[in-house]
Amino acid sequence: MEDHVIVFSLTELQETIYIQKLGVFMCSVWESRSVFWFIVLLSEINLVCIAVDRLRAIVFSTNYKQQERQSIVGYYSVTFVYASVIAVLPIFMVTYKHPVCIHRLETQGRMEAIAFAACYIWLIAGYLVPGIIMALCYVRVICALRSIMNKKSNTLDSINGRSQASTSAHHANSSHRSIVIPVVIMWTVFLITHAYYVVYNILTVHQIIYYQSNSIERRLSIFLTVVNSACNPMILLVSSPPLRKRMNQFLLSLIKHGKPIVEDQNMSLSHGSENAKRLSQVEHQG
Repeated sequence: MEDHVIVFSLTELQETIYIQKLGVFMCSVWESRSVFWFIVLLSEINLVCIAVDRLRAIVFSTNYKQQERQSIVGYYSVTFVYASVIAVLPIFMVTYKHPVCIHRLETQGRMEAIAFAACYIWLIAGYLVPGIIMALCYVRVICALRSIMNKKSNTLDSINGRSQASTSAHHANSSHRSIVIPVVIMWTVFLITHAYYVVYNILTVHQIIYYQSNSIERRLSIFLTVVNSACNPMILLVSSPPLRKRMNQFLLSLIKHGKPIVEDQNMSLSHGSENAKRLSQVEHQG
């Protein structure tokens, strides 16, 4: 009888240990939403890579094509590693106390140092660094485009006359807008939508407002980040004339022929960048 009791007790103990380990794992991975934030970070760093790629394509266009494959590998590597490292932060924001998973920001009284560290690291690495890098890249791109267009306009003005120079300047301005407008909109939407989550966490960690995981404010902060990641492709499509034209051609071919017509010449998603690269090459040759 005693043997049965001992075996039963050991079985219960093993089940309890297993349940606790499973609880810790689910709390750290699922309840912390680390997987969700990993995907959000992938979207963020993708925007940064787009900014860096356009900077290289327009400002440093001389060796852009030669290093295109290495650049793609570098972009993917940096995106995955950066997102993986920063996505670890939410794991430290939860603690498992059988049988519930508790967010550290929900604790009453003195806030733990790890909560302060996680919130401010996210502020810097998940918001300020991507935003500043994108801003610097796009400011440099805009300045370079203006310089290229002014030089080309002056050159054509002296060679072909004012009428042709005016026409060329109009096309250059259109190309300029097709590059600048989409990226500025995406950058602005990124700053606005992610600011809510960052500010909400900082106010909570300083106990200015009370954190509730199921509150409307908390859900709104997460919803806005999802909206940003989901809307970036649509923003790029709607605000870029070359992409709109390409999409219209794609839809018309589907309606008329039942399948998309693939042209022989591939069209880059950043068609405006191709035009800008040509302008940049003209400048270098001049």
